[in-house]
Amino acid sequence: MREDYKRAGLEKVAAWNGKGRIGDAYVLPKHKDLEKWRPIAPTNNEPTKTGSMRIARALNALLVRLPAGEHFNMGVTTQLKERLMGIERERGSRRTGAMAILRSSDIKEMFTSLPHTSIIEAVEWLLGEWEKKRRTGVSVSRRVKEVVMSKKSMGNGYVKLSFHLIISYVKYELAHTYTKCAGVLLKQEVGIPMGKNSSPPLACILCAKFEMEFMRSLGKDRALVHSVRFMDDVATTILVDRRKEDSFHKAEEIMARFEKCYGDKLVLVRTDEGDNTIDFIGVKVTAVADPVGFLVLPQMKNQDWIAEKDLSFRSFQDYACYSDKRAKYGAIVGTLHRIRGMANSGCAIITPVLTVRRELRCRGYPPTFFASSLAKFAKGTIANEEPWKALLDSMPFGGRRVGWVRRSAVGCCEVAADAAATNTNIHGGPTVTRPTTRVRASSEGRQANVVNNVIAKVSTMHARSDGDGSGSGRADYEIVEEAADDMEEEDD
Repeated sequence: MREDYKRAGLEKVAAWNGKGRIGDAYVLPKHKDLEKWRPIAPTNNEPTKTGSMRIARALNALLVRLPAGEHFNMGVTTQLKERLMGIERERGSRRTGAMAILRSSDIKEMFTSLPHTSIIEAVEWLLGEWEKKRRTGVSVSRRVKEVVMSKKSMGNGYVKLSFHLIISYVKYELAHTYTKCAGVLLKQEVGIPMGKNSSPPLACILCAKFEMEFMRSLGKDRALVHSVRFMDDVATTILVDRRKEDSFHKAEEIMARFEKCYGDKLVLVRTDEGDNTIDFIGVKVTAVADPVGFLVLPQMKNQDWIAEKDLSFRSFQDYACYSDKRAKYGAIVGTLHRIRGMANSGCAIITPVLTVRRELRCRGYPPTFFASSLAKFAKGTIANEEPWKALLDSMPFGGRRVGWVRRSAVGCCEVAADAAATNTNIHGGPTVTRPTTRVRASSEGRQANVVNNVIAKVSTMHARSDGDGSGSGRADYEIVEEAADDMEEEDD
């Protein structure tokens, strides 16, 4: 391996790590079917780990910066809402009777059955697309995840990767992928290099190549097709005129052609139930007609079982574990950011947020821990988003609440009615309100009150909304956060 690495001149990408070693393979049971096992081939200690990471960054950058309209690849899950909102803006109000047929699919055998020649052809296709734009290489940062397309030298902090060097490295990895199993050294002959950093971009590049060929073959009908793909999960939208039967026939023909566009080795399996609602990368998407629109509802993994307190998935650590409290806060705040980034409607945040709260209680978290995490998330993040303010305003902090200050046009401030203030800070800092009494309610009653208050407030906001799902939006609100850094230690 080492001699071939040096002979190909790949030390220009990264030096060979003499302390590296081949990883030992193991298996993990699949959650959907415990009788099946998922093989894992770790490569985190291989001698070529650094070079593989840099090649993966370069390939990802080259793929992401291709024209988005000609392939379906999606780099991060939060782009789903942006893509769907773009369809609404472009096609939603063009004509009366328009609707979208929404389907979801799964690409089978995406990593294990692809011949190496097809993978190399896909990478050469990607590099050829950039050579048409007179590009010859990229510069990858040595320390941060940054890739620059500049033709000039970026200095010692970057590694210049020519397209010839990139394709040489890909060929080397395809020919030198090894793993150990029960003390036996095995070589992979078919498929994407298992465990390598370059595996995800190589699979996505191959799919993007097939998708671009499919879109270019549609001619003028390409304007009817809008799809997104995250790794091996695909969501396809085809626009039709529900007043014309021929429009539905054309959509079925396009869908049949799309199911065959990934070649003979990749199999596209439909996963939706045909009701224009799909489960896709952790959200439920529903298409509505006339005008074309989409409702995106974030889904938590334990959402269907939380009522019976059956936690099939470990989304959070138990409160009694020995991890740092800041790590627990970070996991909760990160989940709230994901919900906020995926939802496109105020009502869509209620169920997942309350599911998180309920799951934390099942894992032994104090009642105030989630409310304190929500306050940390809200600070400087959701100051102008009505649904989140209504949700935060309904959350009890061990008997106390977070109130909101409404600032009028003349500069006056009045405290919201639900925050009965007995001590108000009149200085320049944020106003702190403290209630005179602490209400001790049962967990069930408090949960019911929160749900009823949130639904009522969000419904009221939508009733007076201008249609963008954000509420009235005519007042400047400022959060009044309870000083509750020590609340998580209080009793239930």
